[in-house]
Amino acid sequence: MPGSCPAAEYMGTKRTYAEIILVIGFVAAVIILSELRGSSNVTVLGQPQLKLVTEPHHAFTIWKENRVRGRELFLFDRHLNAENNEYITGEFNPDEFQGGYSVPALCKTVIHEVYDESVDRQDCSIEELNNMLRTTSFYDIWLKKKQAVALSGRTRKLLRDSRGYGRDFSSLKDYQKKNILLLNRYLLTAAWPELCPPKAEYQVAKDNYIYLAARENMIRKIYHILPESAWEEAARNLVSGGYSPRPDGTFRIVAHGTPVIILRLRDIPRLKEEVLLHVNGGSWPDSQIAELAALLKNNTLKSDLITVAGRISSGSLEMLKADH
Repeated sequence: MPGSCPAAEYMGTKRTYAEIILVIGFVAAVIILSELRGSSNVTVLGQPQLKLVTEPHHAFTIWKENRVRGRELFLFDRHLNAENNEYITGEFNPDEFQGGYSVPALCKTVIHEVYDESVDRQDCSIEELNNMLRTTSFYDIWLKKKQAVALSGRTRKLLRDSRGYGRDFSSLKDYQKKNILLLNRYLLTAAWPELCPPKAEYQVAKDNYIYLAARENMIRKIYHILPESAWEEAARNLVSGGYSPRPDGTFRIVAHGTPVIILRLRDIPRLKEEVLLHVNGGSWPDSQIAELAALLKNNTLKSDLITVAGRISSGSLEMLKADH
């Protein structure tokens, strides 16, 4: 999205904090508001759960299914995975036309009702639909036929934002192309909801699921726990990016308005609140999984929902189960 702040990564294999964290003047206010956001509307599970997922970002689905709101997340992974990228585009793809939606039916209807052309055309395809979406003047054509159709606030905003764009789609900037595609897609959905498959608001992926969870107010604060083998590099990148360690040796930053504490297993504080706990098993040796299990056993950490992804030994998994 234009003007958005890139996600925080400090492990060198992607980008360092020096390159990617935008420090803004009202950081202090953002921190306070972020920590308060959702704290009065926290949902806690009635029965503790431990869930195994094949990929780290599948934890998002578990959180959503359990209606998680306003929680503190303890993330055990090498990377924060909070890219500000929703991976959405207005373009159609064949997978969307399921459950009664039909490419020819939508295509022929739009051609007939908007362009006043024959419905006997044989080129009604996904590409034909996407060519319509690339038409920068599509709204003006659409409006002549569909004045009575109510538009959502999001569609009206896209309409305002796209005013003044050039007529040549290929010459537009990437974010302008995205806006035109989404605007025209929403126009089709508004006019023919029974024919046009609805567009997902976002796509959850391995590098954006933490960002999306924060945006959806599933989580209000993140404790990012790094394995010992990754700490030296991360601390060095943070310091070179202008961040100073706190008295307890941890670091604190703000990623897209959400407070993030970067720390090691040994630095984990005792909290009264039950937390979400998400472990990427591929990043953690059995010895440190045992330390984590000990923290759960002595109630330094209390969690009602643990998700575990990636490779994890049966012994480590049993330790987590035994202490949960």
